[in-house]
Amino acid sequence: MSADGKDFPLRAGVGYLVKAKTASTWTLSTRASEPAQPIKLQPGWNMLGIPVCKDGSSSCYTASSLIAAINAQGGGVVEIDRMVNGAWSAYQVGYDFADFPIYVGQGYFIRTTQPSTWSP
Repeated sequence: MSADGKDFPLRAGVGYLVKAKTASTWTLSTRASEPAQPIKLQPGWNMLGIPVCKDGSSSCYTASSLIAAINAQGGGVVEIDRMVNGAWSAYQVGYDFADFPIYVGQGYFIRTTQPSTWSP
């Protein structure tokens, strides 16, 4: 439910923050055969969930290759952040370290300098 108590549909390509009372595992059923929808990014921070990889694998990007893919379509992404086991890590354009795999089913914070639409 949203902060105002209303239910809403989950959308592919959108990242969500989930508050849990206890540790748990949730599995989402997805299919690589479903076409990925274009994802709109606005200047500033965006939360992004990665669509299913075309080959069905759980990781088809790294932070640097995802930035390159978005920016090749007119994006202005300069940073991708993630939280793993309670700790933040970030990859910034122009630095050759801290690159990490991007996994389907996880959410990422993406900072961009201009509006764009990415078609995975």
